[in-house]
Amino acid sequence: MKVSSGSIALVLAVACASPMSAAIAAAPKISFGAAPEGNAPEVASRIIKENFAACKKVTSAKRLSDGSILAKCNGSDFRVFTAFKRDEGRTVEIAMNCTFLKKRLDIDC
Repeated sequence: MKVSSGSIALVLAVACASPMSAAIAAAPKISFGAAPEGNAPEVASRIIKENFAACKKVTSAKRLSDGSILAKCNGSDFRVFTAFKRDEGRTVEIAMNCTFLKKRLDIDC
């Protein structure tokens, strides 16, 4: 399933425990994009492990049509992508735990 920028912004807002009004105001300052170029399993493994230390081994990873990567680690699904923070002028690499989002917030990624 393709995830919209608005959905990702909402998820990031909830995950970061930011006040919703601040998250809505900040959303236009963030652009979401494809995961970094390279071998999907290697890219996913690096980014997931940076964000989720409990991930020991990525067992599958495939690049989707939007350039993001859907990967599995420790039985959980993850979505890997980038976000450009315009106000800071930098790109950040992000891994979202899709299994957690589905169970806790009923959001598919």
